[in-house]
Amino acid sequence: MTILWTLLKNPKNLAIALLGVLVLICGFLYLWQRVSLKAKETTIATQKASIEALSVMVKDLTGQVSEYKAQVVKQKAVAVQQQAVENETAKLREQINKIKSQCVLGVEDEKIVDDVTTYFNNGVRSRSSDPKIGRQVLPAASKADTFNPRWTIRQIVDNYIIVIDYSLKMEKTLNCYEGGK
Repeated sequence: MTILWTLLKNPKNLAIALLGVLVLICGFLYLWQRVSLKAKETTIATQKASIEALSVMVKDLTGQVSEYKAQVVKQKAVAVQQQAVENETAKLREQINKIKSQCVLGVEDEKIVDDVTTYFNNGVRSRSSDPKIGRQVLPAASKADTFNPRWTIRQIVDNYIIVIDYSLKMEKTLNCYEGGK
């Protein structure tokens, strides 16, 4: 220790020691700043990657929103078409009830049954985009002949069972589109 004290008494040696300590402190500060800068650069790079991933996700979600909006428009159009079918079906049900209440085929009844069959085969079924559904389901009648009806009660019952089954399937499909309401 006395040797060190002797060396430090000389101002030249004291200046060299102070400069050495200052160089060590500056070197330590430089290394500490460099390490913290690298950590911040890594954080920035990670955040940029997150921002890019989130931007891609936003674009995807925007596309999905656009698709959902288009689906809503299509579903509204389908609902309008379904309402038209429902209105026509209500008219036909009224005619069916008229036939049922009389329990006999009258002069105009074969024409009504033929109208129902034509409507079901050409109207309701042809609106479907499914090629299997677009075919004729009910047997067609000849031209209505009020003096010689060709429809048997069994044919009428069979045809209306098919119509009711189809209507129930349509109702289930509509309920599915409307979310089970």
